[in-house]
Amino acid sequence: MPEYNHKATLNFTNQNLQNRSFQGQNLTGANFSGADIRGCDFSHTKLVGANFQGVKAGLSHKKVAILLTLGLAGALGLMVAIVGICFLASLMVIATPQAKVLMPPCGTVTIVGIGVLIKAIVSAQGRGANGGLIVAAGFFVVFGALALVAAFFWAIHNFGQSKIIPGMISLLQSFLALAIGLGGFIQLLKLIRNTIGTSFKKADLTKAIFNRAWLQNTDFSGAIIAEVDWRRANLTRCKFPKPKIVKDSSELEQTSGNSSAVNNQVLS
Repeated sequence: MPEYNHKATLNFTNQNLQNRSFQGQNLTGANFSGADIRGCDFSHTKLVGANFQGVKAGLSHKKVAILLTLGLAGALGLMVAIVGICFLASLMVIATPQAKVLMPPCGTVTIVGIGVLIKAIVSAQGRGANGGLIVAAGFFVVFGALALVAAFFWAIHNFGQSKIIPGMISLLQSFLALAIGLGGFIQLLKLIRNTIGTSFKKADLTKAIFNRAWLQNTDFSGAIIAEVDWRRANLTRCKFPKPKIVKDSSELEQTSGNSSAVNNQVLS
């Protein structure tokens, strides 16, 4: 993420600031009113009296696309690693001269697959997602897609050979593969949907203004939220400082001292 110098202008009104990092900056009194701060990182930032009126916070489209890519790439890496390990084990059992020739390239491909898997998990974790679950869901998507293609073409082959019953079985298998792939994709989207988009983790938001702000997938954990103006803010799937977990607008009022008409849900 590109970073802003705290000495620069503090007027960010109506700007598109998606995926920018303000981490650790001194932005006291900064004006972000009407800005798009989806995907921004304000963790450990001093934002005393900052104006976030009417901002849009949460997951950016870019972050969603990146997490989708990481989930599918990690799944491919996992699949390559599994196939590679099985193939290596088979070659070691066979132990013929030809098998020994194939071992080094097979081992290289396996290592690459493991590397892609680890990289995808770590990258997803670094973006606030559960990397393991993201890759697991992606695995069902990739497996379902490959199985669908194989079963569909095998069904066409069987019907072309006038093998009606095997063709019907292959067709049913293609529908099953489609269901597996779609189920994995839906689960992948659900996991991404619950990922933090904008972070105010451990930020100082004393007397900050979030009037009419649209806050989704926003992390306020560890932040100072004394005297924050939450009037008519819409909060969905947000994290708040422990031990106080905000469940409704009345509890938010007790926490911040100023709340009105707030719709809030908290990430578990």
